[in-house]
Amino acid sequence: TGTRRASGAVVLVLLLPSVCCVGAGVSRVLFHYSDELDGAFMRAFLPQAGGTRLDRDVQLGSVVQTKLEGRSAVALRILSKDAPGYMRGSIYDRYQGRSWVDTLQSRLTWPIAQDKDVSSEQRFRLRPLSSVSAFHDGLKSREVWPNRSIGDMVFTQLNTPFLDINVSEILVSGHGAATVEQVVSGSGYTLHIDEEEGRASPLSEELESALLDVPRGLDEEVRTLALNLFDGDTTTSEKVRRVVAYFDENYAYNLGIEIPADVNPITYFLLERPPGHCELFASSAVMLLRLGGVPCRYVTGYVAVERNSVGEYWVARSRDAHAWVEAWDDDAGWVTVEATPAAGVPSGESASRFSYVWDEVKFQFQQFKDAIRAGDFIGALRLFVRRAARAVGDWGVMAGLSLLGLAMVIYVVR
Repeated sequence: TGTRRASGAVVLVLLLPSVCCVGAGVSRVLFHYSDELDGAFMRAFLPQAGGTRLDRDVQLGSVVQTKLEGRSAVALRILSKDAPGYMRGSIYDRYQGRSWVDTLQSRLTWPIAQDKDVSSEQRFRLRPLSSVSAFHDGLKSREVWPNRSIGDMVFTQLNTPFLDINVSEILVSGHGAATVEQVVSGSGYTLHIDEEEGRASPLSEELESALLDVPRGLDEEVRTLALNLFDGDTTTSEKVRRVVAYFDENYAYNLGIEIPADVNPITYFLLERPPGHCELFASSAVMLLRLGGVPCRYVTGYVAVERNSVGEYWVARSRDAHAWVEAWDDDAGWVTVEATPAAGVPSGESASRFSYVWDEVKFQFQQFKDAIRAGDFIGALRLFVRRAARAVGDWGVMAGLSLLGLAMVIYVVR
Protein backbone atom coordinates (compact mmCIF):
# COMPACT_ATOMS: atom_id res chain seq x y z
CA THR A 1 0.00 0.00 0.00
CA GLY A 2 2.85 2.39 0.86
CA THR A 3 4.49 1.73 -2.53
CA ARG A 4 1.24 2.41 -4.36
CA ARG A 5 0.71 5.67 -2.50
CA ALA A 6 4.29 6.75 -3.18
CA SER A 7 3.97 5.96 -6.89
CA GLY A 8 0.69 7.84 -6.99
CA ALA A 9 2.34 10.87 -5.42
CA VAL A 10 5.15 10.74 -8.01
CA VAL A 11 2.60 10.62 -10.83
CA LEU A 12 0.85 13.66 -9.40
CA VAL A 13 4.10 15.61 -9.12
CA LEU A 14 5.01 14.80 -12.74
CA LEU A 15 1.57 15.79 -13.96
CA LEU A 16 1.39 19.02 -12.00
CA PRO A 17 3.45 21.24 -14.38
CA SER A 18 1.37 20.11 -17.35
CA VAL A 19 -1.85 20.76 -15.50
CA CYS A 20 -0.68 24.26 -14.55
CA CYS A 21 0.23 25.04 -18.19
CA VAL A 22 -3.23 24.28 -19.48
CA GLY A 23 -4.93 25.53 -16.33
CA ALA A 24 -5.97 28.93 -17.60
CA GLY A 25 -7.53 27.51 -20.77
CA VAL A 26 -9.35 24.77 -18.90
CA SER A 27 -10.62 27.34 -16.41
CA ARG A 28 -12.11 29.48 -19.19
CA VAL A 29 -13.69 26.46 -20.85
CA LEU A 30 -15.19 25.16 -17.61
CA PHE A 31 -16.52 28.58 -16.69
CA HIS A 32 -18.02 29.17 -20.15
CA TYR A 33 -19.62 25.72 -20.35
CA SER A 34 -20.33 25.38 -16.63
CA ASP A 35 -24.07 24.85 -16.96
CA GLU A 36 -23.70 22.47 -19.91
CA LEU A 37 -21.07 20.40 -18.10
CA ASP A 38 -23.13 20.32 -14.95
CA GLY A 39 -26.23 19.18 -16.79
CA ALA A 40 -24.37 16.58 -18.85
CA PHE A 41 -22.61 15.16 -15.80
CA MET A 42 -25.84 14.93 -13.84
CA ARG A 43 -27.78 13.37 -16.72
CA ALA A 44 -25.05 10.87 -17.52
CA PHE A 45 -23.96 9.81 -14.07
CA LEU A 46 -26.52 11.01 -11.52
CA PRO A 47 -29.90 9.66 -12.65
CA GLN A 48 -30.95 9.35 -9.02
CA ALA A 49 -30.57 13.07 -8.28
CA GLY A 50 -34.33 13.52 -8.12
CA GLY A 51 -36.09 12.50 -4.95
CA THR A 52 -33.48 13.81 -2.49
CA ARG A 53 -35.38 17.00 -1.69
CA LEU A 54 -37.00 17.15 1.74
CA ASP A 55 -40.18 18.93 0.73
CA ARG A 56 -41.29 22.09 2.49
CA ASP A 57 -44.77 20.56 2.56
CA VAL A 58 -45.13 19.70 6.26
CA GLN A 59 -48.15 17.42 6.08
CA LEU A 60 -47.65 14.24 8.07
CA GLY A 61 -46.21 11.70 5.66
CA SER A 62 -43.93 14.07 3.73
CA VAL A 63 -40.77 12.70 5.37
CA VAL A 64 -41.87 9.13 4.61
CA GLN A 65 -42.41 10.14 0.98
CA THR A 66 -38.86 11.52 0.80
CA LYS A 67 -37.44 8.31 2.31
CA LEU A 68 -39.27 6.12 -0.21
CA GLU A 69 -38.76 8.21 -3.36
CA GLY A 70 -35.00 8.77 -3.23
CA ARG A 71 -33.84 5.90 -0.98
CA SER A 72 -30.07 5.71 -1.65
CA ALA A 73 -29.76 9.07 -3.46
CA VAL A 74 -27.29 11.37 -1.67
CA ALA A 75 -28.87 14.50 -0.17
CA LEU A 76 -25.94 15.92 1.84
CA ARG A 77 -22.17 15.42 2.00
CA ILE A 78 -20.52 16.77 5.14
CA LEU A 79 -16.85 17.32 5.93
CA SER A 80 -16.37 16.67 9.65
CA LYS A 81 -14.09 14.71 11.96
CA ASP A 82 -17.00 13.13 13.82
CA ALA A 83 -20.48 12.07 12.74
CA PRO A 84 -22.71 15.15 12.30
CA GLY A 85 -25.89 13.35 13.29
CA TYR A 86 -29.05 15.49 13.19
CA MET A 87 -29.12 18.03 10.32
CA ARG A 88 -32.09 20.38 10.74
CA GLY A 89 -33.97 21.57 7.68
CA SER A 90 -37.30 22.96 8.92
CA ILE A 91 -38.60 23.70 12.43
CA TYR A 92 -42.26 24.10 13.43
CA ASP A 93 -44.22 25.06 16.51
CA ARG A 94 -47.95 24.64 15.77
CA TYR A 95 -49.83 21.49 14.87
CA GLN A 96 -53.12 21.91 13.04
CA GLY A 97 -55.16 19.18 11.38
CA ARG A 98 -52.59 16.90 9.78
CA SER A 99 -49.74 19.34 9.33
CA TRP A 100 -47.18 21.49 11.13
CA VAL A 101 -46.60 25.24 10.61
CA ASP A 102 -44.12 27.84 11.86
CA THR A 103 -45.97 30.76 13.43
CA LEU A 104 -42.93 32.86 14.41
CA GLN A 105 -41.89 35.83 12.31
CA SER A 106 -38.86 35.35 10.05
CA ARG A 107 -36.25 38.03 9.49
CA LEU A 108 -34.16 38.92 6.47
CA THR A 109 -30.50 38.84 7.48
CA TRP A 110 -27.42 40.37 5.85
CA PRO A 111 -23.74 39.41 6.29
CA ILE A 112 -21.78 40.57 9.31
CA ALA A 113 -18.34 42.13 8.93
CA GLN A 114 -15.48 39.68 8.59
CA ASP A 115 -11.94 39.39 7.21
CA LYS A 116 -12.41 38.84 3.47
CA ASP A 117 -9.04 37.07 3.31
CA VAL A 118 -10.45 34.25 5.42
CA SER A 119 -13.15 33.09 3.02
CA SER A 120 -14.93 34.05 -0.20
CA GLU A 121 -18.20 33.22 1.56
CA GLN A 122 -20.33 35.67 3.54
CA ARG A 123 -20.78 35.14 7.28
CA PHE A 124 -24.29 35.34 8.72
CA ARG A 125 -25.57 35.35 12.28
CA LEU A 126 -28.42 32.87 12.83
CA ARG A 127 -29.17 34.02 16.38
CA PRO A 128 -29.99 37.52 17.67
CA LEU A 129 -26.95 39.45 18.92
CA SER A 130 -28.27 39.37 22.50
CA SER A 131 -28.44 35.58 22.62
CA VAL A 132 -25.17 34.49 21.01
CA SER A 133 -21.51 34.87 21.87
CA ALA A 134 -19.07 36.51 19.47
CA PHE A 135 -17.36 34.41 16.82
CA HIS A 136 -14.34 32.66 18.34
CA ASP A 137 -11.85 29.88 17.61
CA GLY A 138 -13.59 27.46 19.98
CA LEU A 139 -16.50 26.94 17.59
CA LYS A 140 -16.78 23.56 15.84
CA SER A 141 -16.96 23.90 12.06
CA ARG A 142 -18.60 21.56 9.55
CA GLU A 143 -18.69 21.99 5.78
CA VAL A 144 -21.98 20.97 4.14
CA TRP A 145 -22.39 20.20 0.43
CA PRO A 146 -26.06 19.69 -0.52
CA ASN A 147 -27.36 17.83 -3.54
CA ARG A 148 -28.48 20.18 -6.32
CA SER A 149 -32.12 19.09 -5.78
CA ILE A 150 -32.24 20.37 -2.18
CA GLY A 151 -33.48 23.80 -3.28
CA ASP A 152 -33.55 26.81 -0.96
CA MET A 153 -33.26 24.97 2.35
CA VAL A 154 -30.04 25.37 4.38
CA PHE A 155 -29.34 22.45 6.70
CA THR A 156 -27.86 23.44 10.05
CA GLN A 157 -27.36 21.82 13.44
CA LEU A 158 -28.64 22.58 16.89
CA ASN A 159 -26.76 25.55 18.39
CA THR A 160 -25.35 26.92 15.13
CA PRO A 161 -24.95 30.67 15.69
CA PHE A 162 -22.93 31.41 12.53
CA LEU A 163 -23.16 30.31 8.91
CA ASP A 164 -20.72 30.99 6.03
CA ILE A 165 -22.43 30.84 2.63
CA ASN A 166 -21.95 32.47 -0.76
CA VAL A 167 -25.18 34.52 -0.93
CA SER A 168 -26.03 38.17 -0.29
CA GLU A 169 -28.88 37.59 2.19
CA ILE A 170 -30.71 34.79 3.99
CA LEU A 171 -34.10 34.41 5.63
CA VAL A 172 -33.89 33.19 9.24
CA SER A 173 -36.95 31.87 11.08
CA GLY A 174 -37.71 32.54 14.73
CA HIS A 175 -36.38 29.04 15.43
CA GLY A 176 -33.06 29.63 13.66
CA ALA A 177 -33.84 27.70 10.45
CA ALA A 178 -32.36 29.31 7.33
CA THR A 179 -33.46 29.53 3.70
CA VAL A 180 -32.01 31.36 0.72
CA GLU A 181 -33.70 32.81 -2.36
CA GLN A 182 -30.83 32.05 -4.71
CA VAL A 183 -27.74 29.91 -4.26
CA VAL A 184 -25.34 28.58 -6.87
CA SER A 185 -26.39 25.00 -7.59
CA GLY A 186 -24.18 22.53 -5.76
CA SER A 187 -22.32 25.12 -3.65
CA GLY A 188 -21.24 24.26 -0.15
CA TYR A 189 -21.50 26.24 3.08
CA THR A 190 -19.90 26.10 6.52
CA LEU A 191 -21.63 25.77 9.90
CA HIS A 192 -19.99 27.14 13.04
CA ILE A 193 -21.40 25.32 16.07
CA ASP A 194 -21.21 26.54 19.66
CA GLU A 195 -21.96 23.64 22.00
CA GLU A 196 -22.48 26.09 24.89
CA GLU A 197 -24.77 28.42 22.94
CA GLY A 198 -27.96 26.55 23.91
CA ARG A 199 -27.57 27.79 27.48
CA ALA A 200 -26.82 31.39 26.50
CA SER A 201 -30.21 32.91 27.36
CA PRO A 202 -33.71 31.85 28.50
CA LEU A 203 -36.68 31.61 26.13
CA SER A 204 -38.63 34.74 25.33
CA GLU A 205 -42.28 34.84 26.42
CA GLU A 206 -43.40 34.69 22.78
CA LEU A 207 -41.28 31.64 22.01
CA GLU A 208 -42.20 29.81 25.21
CA SER A 209 -45.90 30.39 24.54
CA ALA A 210 -45.59 29.04 20.99
CA LEU A 211 -43.72 25.97 22.20
CA LEU A 212 -46.36 25.09 24.78
CA ASP A 213 -49.32 25.43 22.41
CA VAL A 214 -51.70 22.45 22.36
CA PRO A 215 -54.50 22.20 19.76
CA ARG A 216 -57.98 23.02 20.96
CA GLY A 217 -60.27 20.04 21.20
CA LEU A 218 -57.44 17.62 21.96
CA ASP A 219 -58.97 14.40 23.24
CA GLU A 220 -59.24 14.30 27.03
CA GLU A 221 -57.81 10.77 27.00
CA VAL A 222 -54.56 12.18 25.64
CA ARG A 223 -54.44 14.73 28.45
CA THR A 224 -55.08 11.96 30.97
CA LEU A 225 -52.32 9.87 29.37
CA ALA A 226 -49.83 12.72 29.83
CA LEU A 227 -50.95 13.35 33.40
CA ASN A 228 -50.42 9.72 34.35
CA LEU A 229 -47.19 9.41 32.39
CA PHE A 230 -45.46 12.28 34.20
CA ASP A 231 -46.79 11.46 37.65
CA GLY A 232 -43.94 12.14 40.06
CA ASP A 233 -41.62 13.68 37.43
CA THR A 234 -40.54 17.24 38.17
CA THR A 235 -37.59 18.03 35.87
CA THR A 236 -37.44 18.33 32.10
CA SER A 237 -34.84 15.58 31.82
CA GLU A 238 -37.07 13.20 33.77
CA LYS A 239 -40.04 13.93 31.51
CA VAL A 240 -37.97 13.49 28.36
CA ARG A 241 -36.67 10.11 29.53
CA ARG A 242 -40.22 9.08 30.44
CA VAL A 243 -41.58 9.88 26.97
CA VAL A 244 -38.73 8.13 25.16
CA ALA A 245 -39.12 5.02 27.31
CA TYR A 246 -42.91 5.03 26.89
CA PHE A 247 -42.73 4.91 23.10
CA ASP A 248 -39.88 2.40 23.11
CA GLU A 249 -41.76 -0.02 25.38
CA ASN A 250 -45.28 0.31 24.00
CA TYR A 251 -45.02 1.06 20.27
CA ALA A 252 -43.44 -0.38 17.13
CA TYR A 253 -41.95 1.34 14.07
CA ASN A 254 -43.39 0.94 10.57
CA LEU A 255 -43.24 3.19 7.52
CA GLY A 256 -46.73 2.33 6.36
CA ILE A 257 -49.81 3.20 8.41
CA GLU A 258 -53.49 3.66 7.58
CA ILE A 259 -55.20 6.36 9.65
CA PRO A 260 -58.96 6.92 9.30
CA ALA A 261 -59.73 10.19 7.51
CA ASP A 262 -62.13 11.45 10.18
CA VAL A 263 -59.77 11.23 13.18
CA ASN A 264 -56.84 13.25 14.51
CA PRO A 265 -53.68 11.28 13.55
CA ILE A 266 -51.91 12.06 16.84
CA THR A 267 -54.92 11.09 18.94
CA TYR A 268 -55.35 7.89 16.92
CA PHE A 269 -51.67 7.02 17.25
CA LEU A 270 -51.46 7.67 20.98
CA LEU A 271 -54.67 5.87 21.94
CA GLU A 272 -54.78 2.98 19.43
CA ARG A 273 -51.00 2.34 19.41
CA PRO A 274 -50.60 1.14 15.81
CA PRO A 275 -47.06 0.74 14.36
CA GLY A 276 -46.06 4.16 13.00
CA HIS A 277 -43.33 6.23 11.39
CA CYS A 278 -41.00 8.91 12.79
CA GLU A 279 -43.38 11.80 12.04
CA LEU A 280 -46.06 10.29 14.28
CA PHE A 281 -43.58 9.52 17.06
CA ALA A 282 -42.11 13.05 16.96
CA SER A 283 -45.50 14.78 16.72
CA SER A 284 -46.94 12.71 19.57
CA ALA A 285 -43.88 13.32 21.72
CA VAL A 286 -44.29 17.08 21.23
CA MET A 287 -47.91 16.91 22.41
CA LEU A 288 -47.11 14.82 25.48
CA LEU A 289 -44.15 16.97 26.51
CA ARG A 290 -46.13 20.18 26.10
CA LEU A 291 -48.94 18.75 28.21
CA GLY A 292 -46.23 18.06 30.79
CA GLY A 293 -45.13 21.71 30.67
CA VAL A 294 -41.99 21.21 28.54
CA PRO A 295 -41.52 23.77 25.69
CA CYS A 296 -40.57 21.86 22.53
CA ARG A 297 -40.75 21.95 18.72
CA TYR A 298 -41.08 19.62 15.75
CA VAL A 299 -38.04 19.29 13.45
CA THR A 300 -37.49 17.63 10.07
CA GLY A 301 -34.20 17.02 8.29
CA TYR A 302 -31.64 14.25 7.87
CA VAL A 303 -29.55 12.09 10.19
CA ALA A 304 -25.98 11.90 8.83
CA VAL A 305 -24.14 8.94 10.38
CA GLU A 306 -22.87 7.12 7.27
CA ARG A 307 -19.18 7.67 6.50
CA ASN A 308 -17.67 7.46 3.03
CA SER A 309 -14.40 5.75 3.96
CA VAL A 310 -12.79 6.65 0.62
CA GLY A 311 -13.47 10.38 0.65
CA GLU A 312 -13.47 10.63 4.46
CA TYR A 313 -16.71 12.60 4.64
CA TRP A 314 -20.21 11.89 5.93
CA VAL A 315 -23.28 11.22 3.82
CA ALA A 316 -27.01 11.68 4.36
CA ARG A 317 -29.25 9.94 1.83
CA SER A 318 -32.96 10.24 1.10
CA ARG A 319 -33.61 7.21 3.28
CA ASP A 320 -32.01 9.15 6.16
CA ALA A 321 -34.80 11.78 6.16
CA HIS A 322 -36.21 11.97 9.66
CA ALA A 323 -38.41 13.85 12.14
CA TRP A 324 -37.49 14.48 15.77
CA VAL A 325 -38.06 16.86 18.69
CA GLU A 326 -36.05 19.68 20.28
CA ALA A 327 -37.00 20.45 23.88
CA TRP A 328 -35.99 23.33 26.13
CA ASP A 329 -34.41 22.47 29.47
CA ASP A 330 -33.75 25.39 31.84
CA ASP A 331 -30.63 23.60 33.09
CA ALA A 332 -29.18 22.22 29.82
CA GLY A 333 -30.63 24.50 27.12
CA TRP A 334 -31.87 22.92 23.90
CA VAL A 335 -31.74 19.12 23.81
CA THR A 336 -32.54 16.68 21.01
CA VAL A 337 -35.31 14.21 21.85
CA GLU A 338 -35.42 10.99 19.82
CA ALA A 339 -38.85 9.46 20.42
CA THR A 340 -38.76 7.01 17.49
CA PRO A 341 -37.72 3.44 18.43
CA ALA A 342 -34.23 2.42 17.30
CA ALA A 343 -35.57 0.47 14.30
CA GLY A 344 -36.81 3.72 12.77
CA VAL A 345 -33.76 5.92 13.39
CA PRO A 346 -31.32 6.18 10.43
CA SER A 347 -28.23 4.17 11.33
CA GLY A 348 -25.96 4.75 8.33
CA GLU A 349 -26.09 1.63 6.18
CA SER A 350 -22.75 0.93 4.50
CA ALA A 351 -22.40 0.90 0.71
CA SER A 352 -19.88 -0.93 -1.47
CA ARG A 353 -16.35 0.40 -1.84
CA PHE A 354 -16.89 1.06 -5.54
CA SER A 355 -20.00 3.08 -4.65
CA TYR A 356 -17.92 5.20 -2.28
CA VAL A 357 -15.19 5.69 -4.88
CA TRP A 358 -17.74 6.78 -7.46
CA ASP A 359 -19.44 9.14 -5.01
CA GLU A 360 -16.05 10.65 -4.24
CA VAL A 361 -15.57 11.34 -7.96
CA LYS A 362 -18.95 13.09 -8.09
CA PHE A 363 -18.10 15.08 -4.98
CA GLN A 364 -14.76 16.15 -6.49
CA PHE A 365 -16.57 17.36 -9.58
CA GLN A 366 -19.04 19.32 -7.46
CA GLN A 367 -16.28 21.04 -5.44
CA PHE A 368 -14.06 21.63 -8.46
CA LYS A 369 -16.90 23.26 -10.37
CA ASP A 370 -17.77 25.44 -7.38
CA ALA A 371 -14.15 26.65 -7.10
CA ILE A 372 -13.98 27.40 -10.83
CA ARG A 373 -17.23 29.38 -10.68
CA ALA A 374 -15.76 31.41 -7.82
CA GLY A 375 -12.67 32.13 -9.96
CA ASP A 376 -10.39 30.20 -7.60
CA PHE A 377 -8.46 28.01 -10.06
CA ILE A 378 -5.51 27.53 -7.70
CA GLY A 379 -7.92 26.35 -5.03
CA ALA A 380 -9.53 23.98 -7.52
CA LEU A 381 -6.13 22.57 -8.49
CA ARG A 382 -5.13 22.16 -4.84
CA LEU A 383 -8.41 20.39 -4.18
CA PHE A 384 -7.84 17.99 -7.08
CA VAL A 385 -4.31 17.11 -5.97
CA ARG A 386 -5.32 16.56 -2.35
CA ARG A 387 -8.34 14.43 -3.22
CA ALA A 388 -6.48 12.40 -5.83
CA ALA A 389 -3.63 11.69 -3.41
CA ARG A 390 -6.10 10.49 -0.77
CA ALA A 391 -7.80 8.16 -3.24
CA VAL A 392 -4.57 6.78 -4.72
CA GLY A 393 -5.32 3.40 -3.13
CA ASP A 394 -8.08 3.11 -5.76
CA TRP A 395 -5.88 4.58 -8.49
CA GLY A 396 -6.94 2.15 -11.20
CA VAL A 397 -10.61 2.81 -10.66
CA MET A 398 -10.03 6.55 -10.38
CA ALA A 399 -8.03 6.61 -13.60
CA GLY A 400 -10.78 4.83 -15.50
CA LEU A 401 -13.46 7.15 -14.17
CA SER A 402 -11.29 10.20 -14.88
CA LEU A 403 -10.88 9.14 -18.52
CA LEU A 404 -14.63 8.66 -18.73
CA GLY A 405 -15.15 12.17 -17.34
CA LEU A 406 -12.62 13.62 -19.80
CA ALA A 407 -14.46 11.99 -22.70
CA MET A 408 -17.66 13.59 -21.47
CA VAL A 409 -15.99 17.03 -21.31
CA ILE A 410 -14.69 16.68 -24.88
CA TYR A 411 -18.12 15.58 -26.06
CA VAL A 412 -19.85 18.57 -24.43
CA VAL A 413 -17.45 21.32 -25.57
CA ARG A 414 -16.67 20.05 -29.07
